[in-house]
Amino acid sequence: MAQLAEGWEIVARRAKNPIFQLYAALQIALGIAEAPHAFSAVTWTLRQTSTGLIRKVTAFSEAEALERLTLGLFDDA
Repeated sequence: MAQLAEGWEIVARRAKNPIFQLYAALQIALGIAEAPHAFSAVTWTLRQTSTGLIRKVTAFSEAEALERLTLGLFDDA
C-alpha cells in the first residue's frame, strides 16, 4: 500500500464531488479555464500501520492532506 506519511498507509481516496472534478479537468484541458482550486476536495482514508487506527482527512491536495495529518486535523467521525 502507498503511504501518505511515515506510518500512515492510504486505504482509499474519494473525490467529494467527482462530477465537478471531471468538468473542471475538462475545462482546463481545453484551455477554457485555469483555476488552482477548480478540483473537488478529496477524502483520504488512512490506516496507522502500528495500531490499525482508521482516520479520514479531506483536502484539496496531497500536500494539504499531509499537513492536516501532521497537525492531527482529522475529519469528524
